[in-house]
Amino acid sequence: MLPAGREELVRWVREPGAGLDQREEILVKLRADAVIGPLDLADEMRRLIALHQARLETYQAIERRDFAGKQQDRGQQLRCALLRRGIRFEQDWVAWGNELLPLLAVPPGNPKG
Repeated sequence: MLPAGREELVRWVREPGAGLDQREEILVKLRADAVIGPLDLADEMRRLIALHQARLETYQAIERRDFAGKQQDRGQQLRCALLRRGIRFEQDWVAWGNELLPLLAVPPGNPKG
């Protein structure tokens, strides 16, 4: 890393972050479904669950490969903690998506959106 790049990275890291900024389209779509009525989002939710499940499996494989039962220095401990945060996020996303699925199908006899 060039010195100027390192200095910029250090400056940026020390700045306060945006915080709670979550931009997921599905959240807006679900809000629309809640207001308008059933919009048949079940297929989209299944697609997103599959994507998050695949990412979860990738993260778990990395954890097994790089961190299972190994002595870790501080940098490795931080990388492992970040990976575990990603694992928890993906586990929660998959569970949340599966909880919503029963609510998202358009009931028989209802026209789609």
